[in-house]
Amino acid sequence: MLLRGAAMAFVLTTTLVACGGGGGGYAPSGGGGTPCPSGFTGTEPNCTPVSTSSANVSLGTTAVNTQMPPAGGYSGTLNFPAASGTGMLAVTTSTTVPAGIVAPSTAIRRPQSANTPLLYFTMTPAFVGSLNGYFGLVVTLPSGVSTAQNFYIAEWNGVWYTVAGPGSVSGNTVTIAGPPGTIPLNANQPLYFVFYAGSFITPPPSPTPTPSSSPTPSPTPTPSPTPTPTPCAQGSFELTACSLDFGGTGSANAIPFTISETGYSGNFTANLNNCTSILAVSPASGTSFTITPNSPGTCTLEFTDADNNTASIPTTVTSTIVGGQ
Repeated sequence: MLLRGAAMAFVLTTTLVACGGGGGGYAPSGGGGTPCPSGFTGTEPNCTPVSTSSANVSLGTTAVNTQMPPAGGYSGTLNFPAASGTGMLAVTTSTTVPAGIVAPSTAIRRPQSANTPLLYFTMTPAFVGSLNGYFGLVVTLPSGVSTAQNFYIAEWNGVWYTVAGPGSVSGNTVTIAGPPGTIPLNANQPLYFVFYAGSFITPPPSPTPTPSSSPTPSPTPTPSPTPTPTPCAQGSFELTACSLDFGGTGSANAIPFTISETGYSGNFTANLNNCTSILAVSPASGTSFTITPNSPGTCTLEFTDADNNTASIPTTVTSTIVGGQ
């Protein structure tokens, strides 16, 4: 009996050791290893990046920094500015282009290799309001993505155009600050953004329609050129115009703009404010500038002297409509 009891105790002890693995740790069923980190599936070392991830962000009257839903091996934080209105924002990250839009490399007239989309963001608000600027991004790149390139954020509005960047790179982490502006939020209407590597994207000019090959073709209407601005004075400032109204987008509609100030001989700095996605101003500082309309919208362009005296120029950009279509 003693021998039989000892044998049973040995079998029980052996079973407990086998279950415990000798180290007291938890092993997943099936003998797998450690579960992969957030943003991956499987068990180490066989980790596969998930392609899509979602999270809800609560927006309000103060800025919000939150973890980015990880996807494709990318992880990091999203930095949202304060909002007018309070509610939830559904954020989905994906390594594949969302349905209904196209990739940046196919949205502009450039070679396919010019811009490489890395991570798409679909942001759908559950309330009506606005963001007081674009979101910022701090993202850790997965292995295999070269840091020897420029990184940007672009927004989809029928075409892609860059709204932020280039980012700063430290190790394998890219930081892109969110520029100022006003971003409308409409309930259940998604906004699309992409984190990409490449170069700055400006919307292409509207193409001229090809005339039909009818026996007696009617002449193709010519788009109305942007009117020549009327010079004006604004306080102590002398401006090319006190307001701007562009009848189309692209370099063909760009205008020269000059500014001077009584008793001041220095340079002026162009402040885009909420014009970031609507206008481009070159150079950033000086007395003579070129203003190019990039996309339809309304905003206020400002020029500031070294003493922070500011001239404000209300600006409107409309799309050129050819032939009443």
